[in-house]
Amino acid sequence: MRHFHFAYLAILCLSAAACSDAAGPHAALVTRIDRASLDSTKVLTAVFTLTNLGRYNQQISACDGEPLPEWQKLESGAWDKAFGGPADCPAPAIFSGVISITPGTALEGTSGFWEGEPGTYRLAWYQVTGAPLVLSDPFTIK
Repeated sequence: MRHFHFAYLAILCLSAAACSDAAGPHAALVTRIDRASLDSTKVLTAVFTLTNLGRYNQQISACDGEPLPEWQKLESGAWDKAFGGPADCPAPAIFSGVISITPGTALEGTSGFWEGEPGTYRLAWYQVTGAPLVLSDPFTIK
């Protein structure tokens, strides 16, 4: 299975009220799926925005400097890995693959893979330690 991903860091001015972080430093990362689609050649694509609403830098693992979320698909009531994530990044690229998202900034990008199929998906982002950090809301591809 082949994958692709593109991202760029966009500086967003967020209001002071949006930057409150009462739940601690790891509850401040928010993922929004801006658009998701499956084309006629079975390429599944999601355009996302990952925003740091907190007061601390948030680090996510990446592949060769690009974010590589794990795609998870809802199968029989459980979330199963469909593609991506730190485990799918070939060494040594993973060792240079840390992205730091500073407070008040957003990482916008696109992730996808070939051989996709209709279903309900979500994107999972991981800390550099491999522990889960944040999940997107589920989205349905028809």
